[in-house]
Parts: sequence; structure tokens; C-alpha cells
Amino acid sequence: MSDDEIPFADMSGDAHQNADSGLPKSTSNVVDFTGARSKHKTKTLRLVELLRTFCIRRTPDHVLVSLDAAGAAVPIKSKTFIDQVRKSYFEAHQDSATRNAVEEALNYIGSDAPETDVTPDPSADTSTEPSVSASQLLVELARTKTELFHDNQDAAYATIVQDERHETLKLRSNKFRCWLNREFYKDFGKIPGGQAKSDALSTLEGLAVHDGPRRDVHRRTAEAGNAIFIDLGNDAREMVEVTGDGWRIVTKAPIKFLRPKTLHALPRPVSGGSVDELRTFFNLKDESHFKLLVAWLVAALRPRGPYPILCLQAEHGAGKSTATRFARELVDPNPSPIRSAPREMRDLAIESNSSHVLAYDNLSGLPVWLSDALCRVSTGGGFATRGLFTDDEEIIFDAVRPIILNGIDDIATRADLADRSLLIALSRIPPDERRPEKELIAGFQEAKPRIFGALLTGLSGALAREPSVKLSALPRMADFVIFATAAERAFGWKDGEFYAAYIENQQQAIAASLEANAVASAIMELLDKQFEWSGKATDLLKELGTLVPNELRRSRDWPRAANALTKRIGESLPSLRHLGIEVVRGRTNDRRNITLCRARKVGTDQAPAAAPPPSARAEETGEDDPPPDLTDLTAFADSTPHGGEWKKVAGRWIWTAPSTRNPGAPQPCRPERT
Repeated sequence: MSDDEIPFADMSGDAHQNADSGLPKSTSNVVDFTGARSKHKTKTLRLVELLRTFCIRRTPDHVLVSLDAAGAAVPIKSKTFIDQVRKSYFEAHQDSATRNAVEEALNYIGSDAPETDVTPDPSADTSTEPSVSASQLLVELARTKTELFHDNQDAAYATIVQDERHETLKLRSNKFRCWLNREFYKDFGKIPGGQAKSDALSTLEGLAVHDGPRRDVHRRTAEAGNAIFIDLGNDAREMVEVTGDGWRIVTKAPIKFLRPKTLHALPRPVSGGSVDELRTFFNLKDESHFKLLVAWLVAALRPRGPYPILCLQAEHGAGKSTATRFARELVDPNPSPIRSAPREMRDLAIESNSSHVLAYDNLSGLPVWLSDALCRVSTGGGFATRGLFTDDEEIIFDAVRPIILNGIDDIATRADLADRSLLIALSRIPPDERRPEKELIAGFQEAKPRIFGALLTGLSGALAREPSVKLSALPRMADFVIFATAAERAFGWKDGEFYAAYIENQQQAIAASLEANAVASAIMELLDKQFEWSGKATDLLKELGTLVPNELRRSRDWPRAANALTKRIGESLPSLRHLGIEVVRGRTNDRRNITLCRARKVGTDQAPAAAPPPSARAEETGEDDPPPDLTDLTAFADSTPHGGEWKKVAGRWIWTAPSTRNPGAPQPCRPERT
């Protein structure tokens, strides 16, 4: 038997012929072919069986036709008849049959079919040109039902409009592929092949990048004009529009929101609530920490940073993990709300690209690379890597995200991280006040819509007042401080209360980072004994070495060389300067010198007191730029062996030594105004 012969077997296994048509007679038992072409032959057999159900006849001109119920003749090679066969095959077997497969099966229809004198229907499509391919149909379907565009990194997207609701998807995402399959089946009643989908997606990507407009794509929150839009993430595709006049729920916005798989729904906000309900679920130690927590939550709802890093610290049993979950639930719910620290930069970049809030649980210190990376994510920074299957193309991850960290030990031990952090202390929950987790979560879910509505009210109040807030002196994270200060009245706080709480918290954070820094602690101890030290870095390393225990000096935390000491001092400069210690580097006779001095006395047994708001200081002095604390200045001038005076140069208070000093010595120490 040749490869082109199609055998059928009856119940006894013998092949036989149909006496009327010359076609192989089929029974319910089809021979199971083996080999590479078995699947193809099986489909051909099924098509031949299907063709036998049609009334096929031969005209006097030896043209094979199919007679329909009305007796009209349609040539079996016509597009009309082939499409009818393909549709019938799909209905019978839930599988697609290509045009070529049908034409191949038609070759087994013998020319000895019964004759008929019916002529073919002139209106039938007898064209032998190939029909429109599935990939072309997919492209036209997507262009008709979506808006194609690209972002600033030339990634292709499609916005689907359904029932006046908009959904934006990446063209290469599984969700868009599923949508394309569904729409194709609804419109054409068949399933597109894998190659057709691949060709169609490549074409759509080219159309989106080269012909589509460039649009920004956002996750969870975005800004348009004077309004902030927050994606609630629910099935109704609802958003909250927040302006200086209030907030409202909408379904349309001039924003392209992308919904990653990890994005869960925020509660539908309810007006009339109060942020004071948060006290029930966060076991905070004092009122200032409550204000800092509320300020962080409001700022995290904004689409632009910089964002301070929320550090929740407490002993065992204080509810750190639960508090972290609840804080994230109010801003960016996620199926995995708290996670372990990322292992490498790429993991952090991918998570930043798919979530609005990053939350890491139960940390015991941070490696240097992660501490630096979190600083960049909180205030702005990018990460670039080579694109897959390319030699010279980069994929850039650039995101500014709110961050939550929790742990038992001090987390923000490096000065740059401490500068960006809000240290929130939680109290241990007494045994008689503990509640079952199920009960606590149920209570939070019930209160969450009201709390979220109160946060939106605070966000609206901040948008209204932000342009008019003026601070005479701006601390680190100035944008956040201004925005949180603008929200004070919306929460019923007095003017300046947040600023005072923030400054006090910053001093505590800096003090904690200095305590964890062996070099900075040694410098503070040195300047407790003398107000100024000047010399080479090598001499300073020896001097500081006499102030620390031998165990510390032999550990990896202590610098072994002068250049390592200089680097460690540079890392601690902002914190040292905040405590009134200035470091000046100079050169004398080809020799590099370091000068350390105090700008004012700072107690070593307690943290510095919180400074009053700049506006209050300006009112007390009657000046927009009040002078430094004269008590501290006098104490410093009387104690220094060289004497000197304070002068205001270029709007900055500096300490200048008398002109009788050695002109070849390093430049005088210039403490910043505190």
C-alpha cells in the first residue's frame, strides 16, 4: 500500500470499498497510524469522512459539485464550500482544519461520483486565490478593538475598551494573548494557530512602536494636571480622582494604568472617617510617631517622590509584621504583602517595576549594596541591564517607590539611609490585651474603607495647601516635609506639629546611625575632649585608635588604612554636621590635612532637643534667616584656643579664625548653621 492510500477498517479489520462512490468505506473503528505523519493522516481521514456526508455529484463537464438542501450546486474547490467544510469540522471535533488540509482531503473524492445535470450556482465563489490568513485577521481585530501605543522605552501596549471601561495590557503579556484568542473565537468561531499569533503580535508591536503615540504608563497612582488618580484595582475598573477640592470615584481618566498580576484591590473609600482609627491597629509608642505614620501613608498615595523609608522597630510580640501588612493594605494591596529582602539588584528592580510599595519583613541589618539601593529607590534612581538576546540594548528600571522595613535591631545604621528614614517604635502588646489575628484582621477590614477615605481627605487638603506652605529652613526630604505640613489642618493638627515630630525623629535616626558607626563615635569622643583637631589622616587613625577597645580595632568594622578612614569619614559627614561637627580637608606643603571641630556643644549623654519649626524661629527673631544659637556660639568661641568670630558670608553663618593664625595652615573649620 502506498503512502497516499487511506485505509479504513471495519469491525473485522478488513478494508473494503464503497460500491457507489469508489471511496473508502468508513466504520467507527479507524486504524491508529504510527509514525511522524500519523496525526496529519488522522485529520485527513476525519475530513474524508466528513466529506462523505455531503451530497457530491459530477456534472457533465466533469466538475465535482456539492448539492445543498435547495438543490443548488456549489463547486467543491470553491472558497464557499471549503469554508463550510472547515466550519463543520470544527463543530464536530473542536479542532481547526486549514484550507490546505481540506483541499488535500478533496483529492480523495473520486471522479466516478454520480452524475447530475444541475449546473453550478453562478453566484458561488469559485476563486482559487488563498483566503485571508489568521494572522491578518488577528491584526485587524486588534487594531479595530484596541488603541496601540508605546512608552518611553518603546515597550508596546494596547488599551482595550469594553463597556466604556479601559484596560491597558502589554502586547507580550499572557493576558493580552488570552484576550486575543477569546475575541478571535467569538468573531470567527475558530482557534488561531500558534504561528499566526506570533506573527500577529510581532506586527502589532511594530505598529504600536512606529505608528502609535508615546504615552506614560502608571501603576496604582498617577498625576494629571492638578489631580491625582488612584487605581482601586477592582473589577469595575474604578479610580479615585483627588484634587484640592476633594475626592470622587470615577471610571474614566486621562491615565494609562497597568495592572500587574500582583495588584490587588483597594477598598472603596467612604467619606466621614478619621485617621484616629489607625491607633487601634498600630501599637505606637507616642503621638509623634502616629503623626509620622499618617504623613507617610498620605505621601505614599502620591505618584511622585521622594518618599521617606518607613522603619518599624520593636521587640518580639509588638506586631511588626501585622503593622507592615496593614500599612501596605492602605496604599498598595498585594497577594504577598511582606517579603524577605531581595538577594540581588535585579530582584529589587523587577519588584520595583511591578509594585508601588515595597515591604520587607523581619530584617536583621542590611548589606551595604541593599542599603544604597533602597536609598536610590526611595528618592529616585535607575538600574540598567542588558536586554535578553541582544548585544547592545539595555533594559532600564527607573522607579521611585515608598518602602517599609521592619525588624528588631536598628535597620537604618548607615548615615544616608538614616537621613531618608522615619523610625517608628512599636510597643510590646501585653498578654491581657492580645487579640486573635482573625478578629484583628476582621476589624481592620471593616474600618479600612473609612480610614482610606480619611487619608484621601488629607491628600486633598495637602494638594490645596502645598503651594502656600513656606518653610524658612528646609530639612532633608524637603518635598515630603512640605507636603506633610500642608496636610496638617486636614487632620486637625496644629501648625508645626508635624515639623517638630519630624526633626526630633531625624535627630534620633542620626544618633542611632552614629552609634552604629565606630569611626563617627570615636570622632565624637575625641571632640568631647577638645574642640578642634588637625593633622594627617594617618595621625588621626592612630589618635582614634586609642579611644576604642582593642577588640573593635582588630575587627572588620575598623579601618586599617588612612584612605579607608577618609572614606568612612566621608560617609558620616551629613550626620556629623547635623550634630555640629565639621570636617575640613586641606593641603599644606604637599601634605593633606584633616581638620575636625565643633560648631556648638552637643550633650553626649542625651540626644539634641528638637528644633522649633523655622516659621516659629523667624517670628521670635523677627528675621527670615535668624542667627545660630548665640549661647552655643559663645561657649564655642570661649573654649577654642585660637579664638575667632562668627560672620555671615553669602547668607551662611561661618566660623572664621583670626588673621594671626598661620597662613599656611588648613582652611578654618566652617560649621554649618544648625
